Formats: sequence, C-alpha cells, structure tokens
Amino acid sequence: QKSRAGSGPSPFFEGGQTPFYKLIPKRGFKNNLAQPMVPVNVGTIQDYIDMGRLVINNNDNDEDYVLTMKDLVEAGITKNSSIKHGIKLLAKGRERLKTPFKIEISRASAGAIEA
Repeated sequence: QKSRAGSGPSPFFEGGQTPFYKLIPKRGFKNNLAQPMVPVNVGTIQDYIDMGRLVINNNDNDEDYVLTMKDLVEAGITKNSSIKHGIKLLAKGRERLKTPFKIEISRASAGAIEA
C-alpha cells in the first residue's frame, strides 16, 4: 500500500483485522441535550459578601435587592465568557451562610433553595 505516491494508510489502519477502537466496549451514554451550567456554591457567595466584593443592598436601602448573574460576574465569582447556558446554585458551604440574600439565576439545587 505504500507503492503509490503520497502517504501510506492512516495510522489507525490495521491491515484488515478488527481495529482496536472497535474492540473496546462502549460504556455509558452522552446526553446531547444537556446544558452545562456554571456551578456556584452558596458558601462562595457568602465568602464574597464577607470580603466586600459582593454588595447585597447596593446602597439603595432596598431590602428586596436581587443578585443577578451580572453581579456575580462583576464580583469575579465567574467569567462572562464561561456562562453559556446559565448558572446553577449549589448548596456546598451552606453551614457558613449567615447573610440572607435573594438571587436570580438559571437553576438551583434543592439544598441551595433550602439554605
């Protein structure tokens, strides 16, 4: 097969025997409809509030101030380019949570809603 001009067979060609990649069993399944969310933990938000990088009341004396994804990006919790399908709030660090806040994001776990 190398008697003609040009390159030989592809590196994966094995001369007629069953190729190695077909011998390996296929496992699991890939969900093509899954939307990869950016995970943000409740404890991380509390840490940023404690550091002063995330302001809750925004100096408006408005007690119903709602944190948005834009506020999280401006505080540096995540990057704007990494948010493709949204942000999911997770409950890790909920034992450290001491400041009540309202947040508007794409999804949240049940434990994060409880906290």
